[in-house]
Amino acid sequence: MNKYLYQAAIDYELLTKTIYEEMLKAEGVSSDDVKHNTLIKGRSGVKHQVDVSWQFTQASVAHTVLVECKNYESVITMEKVRNFFAVLHDIGNCRGLMVTKTGYQSGIVEFAKFYGIGLKLLRKPTEDDWKGKVRFASRQTEKRFGGAGLLYCGAIAKENPPDGCRGDFSFRLLIRFTT
Repeated sequence: MNKYLYQAAIDYELLTKTIYEEMLKAEGVSSDDVKHNTLIKGRSGVKHQVDVSWQFTQASVAHTVLVECKNYESVITMEKVRNFFAVLHDIGNCRGLMVTKTGYQSGIVEFAKFYGIGLKLLRKPTEDDWKGKVRFASRQTEKRFGGAGLLYCGAIAKENPPDGCRGDFSFRLLIRFTT
């Protein structure tokens, strides 16, 4: 693999890790346990490389989340999701999330939904993403990714927010890239 593409893939994984750390922190879950690039032994005895992972306990039950990051220029194919499903099945007792910046091939949403794999899109916002929403920063956290990137945690209000910006808000992480 080209060293620049490899570094871009690592940077995307680290960005994903940081975003989940911030989301977990905002929800009151310890983010010390979010790991990058770990090897987890499956039930078959095979070790699987996992891009991002964390564990938490809720109601005295341990939960594991595994994240597969794909920093591709084209949509993710069914083959990639099936391969990730095989990893999740081999490791067992975990929840899987797949993160990409380009989207997914047709049929993948149904497959992933049936097997409980979350599909996420992490990319720079487009102007269409902002239609009918209000932009403002509510909290700011600076993180560096391979010499680039500035992360802002912000809130996006639904259409027609009530006076004083109270009411139903959808919280999102907003990314502003710098060099």
